[in-house]
Amino acid sequence: PEQLSFESALLTRQYMAAMGLGAAEYVVERAVVPGLRARTERPMLAVGLAVVLIGEAVRKLAWLTARVAFTHKIQLRRRPEHTLVTSGIYGQCRHPGY
Repeated sequence: PEQLSFESALLTRQYMAAMGLGAAEYVVERAVVPGLRARTERPMLAVGLAVVLIGEAVRKLAWLTARVAFTHKIQLRRRPEHTLVTSGIYGQCRHPGY
């Protein structure tokens, strides 16, 4: 999408299938080999959850800060309504697309 919309969430059929397969893999592994990751599972779960939550927070801040300037497509030409956003999260770090 050219502008921020529901499609910007990227909840595609392929994404949902990948998430479903990952969850199924976890359930099967727990059923077949229950003690495989017993010692490392909780710490890694905590680290993984923290990384996901921080990443999602940064992404949502980027959406809210950039508003109409937010897009998932690399732009080859400047759109007339586009302005460089330097406030909010973009005041702390540069967008990798620039």
